[in-house]
Amino acid sequence: MSIWIVAADAACARIFQGESLRGEWEEVEDLADPLARHPSDDPPTGEQGRMSGSHGPHRLQPKHSPRESADAAFARLVCARLRRALDSNRIQSFCLVAAPHFLGLLRQSMDEHLGKALLRDVDKDLSRHTVSEIRQHLLAPD
Repeated sequence: MSIWIVAADAACARIFQGESLRGEWEEVEDLADPLARHPSDDPPTGEQGRMSGSHGPHRLQPKHSPRESADAAFARLVCARLRRALDSNRIQSFCLVAAPHFLGLLRQSMDEHLGKALLRDVDKDLSRHTVSEIRQHLLAPD
């Protein structure tokens, strides 16, 4: 059964498939966050609200910035894709190589079943690197 290797950042996730970490890998899918290309952290439309109080007008600050919310949504999308592959027996396990902040979001998005299938993770942004560079970091001793 196959292993998936996911190399990701908050903008894209490249998914490779192989029978082992040392064997040949084939790129099987590219996922992209359509909001990641937006030039600023502000949402494309709309404004933050205003509130009046005894201390004058204040901006209502969102709990998370639009960028953080978009990153978390993309992490959930990547995990959903992994879960579908696992549930359909397309893969038995997977590895993650991701930018540190995004790796944290991916970990938060995993349920227990998906977490058990995680073979290895590396907190490094190699999403735009070659297969051999990704493999080198996955096989490096801890």
